[in-house]
Amino acid sequence: MHDTSDATLHIPHRPAPCLACGYYVAPGTVCCPRCGALIEVEPDPPISTARVRRPATISETTTPSEFPADARVVLQFLPSAHCMSLDLPHPVVLGRSGLPGSDGLIDLTDYDARQHGVSRRHCILERRDPYLVVIDLGSTNGTYLNGDRLAPQQAVPVSSGDRLILGTLHMMITFHKRASRQ
Repeated sequence: MHDTSDATLHIPHRPAPCLACGYYVAPGTVCCPRCGALIEVEPDPPISTARVRRPATISETTTPSEFPADARVVLQFLPSAHCMSLDLPHPVVLGRSGLPGSDGLIDLTDYDARQHGVSRRHCILERRDPYLVVIDLGSTNGTYLNGDRLAPQQAVPVSSGDRLILGTLHMMITFHKRASRQ
């Protein structure tokens, strides 16, 4: 009798060939009905694998796109479709707050900012005509723009369609014209 309590034994969950005689055995079979050999197969491969790739909406241009005066910034938190719209009449700090009265701070706590490694004062989004810029504030886990880590305290232009990552919190940035008021 074969020892089927071995933790390394992989019992087939799909038809599998006997390595001794080649006979295909039914799922769940431990011994080959033809030759009596122990049936062991490789573990089932994962159903899907993680892929690292750039989203199709990222701008591939080398020059930043202008941020029109009548535009607002929309942050889409990935992989969800939840969006946050910002007018940006003045610079704003993206981060998380546990303290009341953190003026000028866009609190990302509701987006699991702490679990994603977002610092309390992570980065600044600022309008510098004719562009939008992001400035890392010396965050612990870094600010990334399209996969490149930003140097602290340096303004980097942002284009519509760029991917901004704070720690591991992913966002897509787009520029949208404000609706005209009539």
